[in-house]
Amino acid sequence: MKKKCITLFVFLFFLYLIRFPKEALSASQTGLMLWFQTMLPTLLPFMIAANLMIQLNLMEGLTSFLSPILRPIFRISKNGCFALLMGFVCGYPMGAKVCGDLVRQKRISKEEGQYLLNFCNHASPAYMIGYVLSDSLSLTGSLFPFLLCIYIPPLLFGIISRYLCFPKEFKEGEPGPAKQAGLPFFMNSVEASMSNGFLNITKLGGYMILFSIISSMFTVFPLSSFCKDLFSLLMEITNGTAAMATHKDYFPLTVLLILSGNAFGGFSCMAQTKSMIGGTNLSFLPYICSKGVIAILTGVFTFLLLF
Repeated sequence: MKKKCITLFVFLFFLYLIRFPKEALSASQTGLMLWFQTMLPTLLPFMIAANLMIQLNLMEGLTSFLSPILRPIFRISKNGCFALLMGFVCGYPMGAKVCGDLVRQKRISKEEGQYLLNFCNHASPAYMIGYVLSDSLSLTGSLFPFLLCIYIPPLLFGIISRYLCFPKEFKEGEPGPAKQAGLPFFMNSVEASMSNGFLNITKLGGYMILFSIISSMFTVFPLSSFCKDLFSLLMEITNGTAAMATHKDYFPLTVLLILSGNAFGGFSCMAQTKSMIGGTNLSFLPYICSKGVIAILTGVFTFLLLF
């Protein structure tokens, strides 16, 4: 059954490219420009910086001021604090990338990596404040209540799931490589970090183009613009947020759906996350279920705020 569904989808996708070439080209260009203008300049530097900090064993220095707070609350290692920090500060899919990198290098255990992946791969404050709340929704006044609706649910989920789903103490990860001095070692680390960053950012660009085309497929169906834009939000949150924000007549509902959709991440971010954790044995299904719960909690908090 699963194979038949995949085969049918691929066939419909190919048929759409042939039957509606202009729409497919426009969607492809939209995804490409979104990647080139937004993701490439904003996310690539964070990828390179995170790679460098892991390779040069500089993570503890960055998280030293937060680990005394985060470790007792979430019961995670110092390296786990780094993944948690990068996931929330840098946004999708940096939380997944850092968790995957740390698990591959055995700097954190697989169990700790799974626990962190389930809630720390989240939208960044800069993206939520600048793009979602200000530019798209044009919200004025204090945005702090909306930020609480966005960030309390994943943190609350992380605390509760630590005691319910991961009650045992995590095994300590292996120590990082000894710090080495010298320009050659540093330049080799920079080159390796850049290569890894460009490889991953290129993959993400491919996913953004792919899901932009998938989103456009539903524009040919006789559905209301609200349903089409909601589907677009589920597919890819950046373009979907801009599309959903045009529905001012249902503004409270629009805000609720946009915040919940960004908490879920959309299927484009799901595919990006799956790519980032390749080769780690981290389970993808618990991540999907966790994001679903976090999205529902975000919707509940937003409902209490607006209604």
